[in-house]
Amino acid sequence: MKKFAFFVFAFIPCVFAQADASSEVKEIVVSGKNLTEKLQWLQANAESNTQYSIVVSGNEKISPQVLSYEGKRRVTVRLSGTAGKEKVISLLSEGSFFSVGDYVTLILDKNVTLQNARSEKTSLIVNEGATLIMNVGSKICDSWGDGVYVNSGGNFTMTGGEISGNGRNGVNGAGSFTMAGGKISGNYRKGVATTVFTMTDGEISGNRGHGVATQTFTMEGGKISGNAGGVYVGSKAFFTMKEGEISGNTAEKIGGGVYLEAGTFTMVGGKISGNKASSGGGVYVNNSSNFTMTGGEIFGNTAETSGGGMHVNNEAIFAMTGGKIFGNTAETSGGGMHVNNEAIFTMTGGEISDNKASNEGGGVYVGSKAIFTMKGGEISGNIVSGSSKGNGGGVHAGRGAKFMMEDGKISGNAVSGKDGGYGGGVYLGNDKSRLSYSYVTFVMEGGEISGNSASDEGGGMYVNMDADEEYGITMKNGEIFGNTAIWAGGGVYVKSGFFIKTGGIIYGFAEGDDRSNKVKDGNSSNNKEGGNAMYISGDPVKRIETTAGPELTLNESYAIYFDCENETKKAKILAEECTKIGKDNSAYNQCVRDYNNHKGKANKACSEIPLRKAIRTWEDLAKANNCMSNAASSGNCKNILTQLNNAAQKLEEFKKK
Repeated sequence: MKKFAFFVFAFIPCVFAQADASSEVKEIVVSGKNLTEKLQWLQANAESNTQYSIVVSGNEKISPQVLSYEGKRRVTVRLSGTAGKEKVISLLSEGSFFSVGDYVTLILDKNVTLQNARSEKTSLIVNEGATLIMNVGSKICDSWGDGVYVNSGGNFTMTGGEISGNGRNGVNGAGSFTMAGGKISGNYRKGVATTVFTMTDGEISGNRGHGVATQTFTMEGGKISGNAGGVYVGSKAFFTMKEGEISGNTAEKIGGGVYLEAGTFTMVGGKISGNKASSGGGVYVNNSSNFTMTGGEIFGNTAETSGGGMHVNNEAIFAMTGGKIFGNTAETSGGGMHVNNEAIFTMTGGEISDNKASNEGGGVYVGSKAIFTMKGGEISGNIVSGSSKGNGGGVHAGRGAKFMMEDGKISGNAVSGKDGGYGGGVYLGNDKSRLSYSYVTFVMEGGEISGNSASDEGGGMYVNMDADEEYGITMKNGEIFGNTAIWAGGGVYVKSGFFIKTGGIIYGFAEGDDRSNKVKDGNSSNNKEGGNAMYISGDPVKRIETTAGPELTLNESYAIYFDCENETKKAKILAEECTKIGKDNSAYNQCVRDYNNHKGKANKACSEIPLRKAIRTWEDLAKANNCMSNAASSGNCKNILTQLNNAAQKLEEFKKK
């Protein structure tokens, strides 16, 4: 005799929204000798608005089933096993266990395992208008195809259970999948590959492909770990991470945790940690992809080459206004992140800290015409430390990169190596290995470069560019202080190139002032001839030991103003010393010789200043009047070009003296 019980069923799928909400859903326990007999009875007797409970008491074998009931709606089938060991359901012939039809909901409940669908068939198919619910204690495993395939218009909700060991993907298809618990693991390809996927809990782990590869993915909890790549975001796909964890994944090539290929990634929370790849250990952003980070953490990831935390490449865009990128490692460049090939990185907040690279850019590496704009945030505690010379503990910019610093802090970074290191805070250099140099542009309009250290030269900044003012280094505002170098250039070291200063402060050394930049020569606490504020390599070498405040401008060229000001200052000091020594002795004669030497250098350098200003004036006039093309027809242009030529010739004569 059939037993009937009546209750209001809480789960009402959206496909039944037009049904009478006041109608009750009946539950019927289906009886029969075995599962096949129970399913046959259901096929013949199913009614609308009814839930059927089918209980399996032992291991069973069935033929492939289609759960579809013509003319019936709101039919729910709950399949569960009796208490004790799991009840394994296998197939008698090739096919899928169940194909769930329109207006049907299948619930896989405790102690039921669908095992080994054969002939590369999917274990369970959810068709348009159908719903699958998987609860704790249920399993779908060891099929030759996908574990579950959700067709467009189908819905799958997983609150528990396990989908594992399938020959293709764990969950696949063009439909919608919500994971609120359970585990998807050990599948031969991807863990989840549905079109729409929402994850609030559960675990996706140990799959041989990416853990997740969907068109629209929202992660609000759960864990994606131990896969061959965590999350793949393809062309025009969207990934939003609010909470949860992507950890311990390993990609063979790029993007250990997350790989964006022309997709969009929004991160407002969660953790991406402990992932590995050849490049982009944590995240790889490629081909015009867009990544926005306002919260969350990217930490403890490793790259065999570049971009331990993140690699942004090929015109991709990354905007960081919050969150942390810390504790990542790259074997070559960009411990925290590597920005390359015309990619754009804008930082207005957040933190890039305690990352490490062996060669270049402990915090950030910017190269190949990429653009980095720093409007806020902090780059701190990063390290470059390898077997040879290292460059750019905080930031390394090269190969045609643009670095615009409007605000923010680059502090407490360090560079060292077996053979030394340059640019504790920032290293700026063009690539001389190419036939045409790729010049770097750096403009500092605010912020601070402070507390950094270099085991060689350039505690705060190191400049190495054979370039003119169009590409050179411009400091308009901001402060460079508290940095340390071992040999030269406590604040700034210029090996080659232009350093144009129109404002801002570069601190020199003052005893007891903790904002001092300083040069530590050997065990000495301060080398007063090492260019504590600035050191400019050249012939002759130019140094600034005391603070270079806003009043010190270097509009034309670092060489002119430094020579003029420093040599004049040295000549005045020597004049006073010579007077104190007194005449008619060898010390006095040597002092006079030194005085005349520095006075001559000062006269030469200071004489160049008006000539360079004249050249700039005549050049501006020539450009304004378009004189290069109108010289033959314009008397005014002829005069301008003549004056320009005269000033240029006189300048060359001064240089030869």
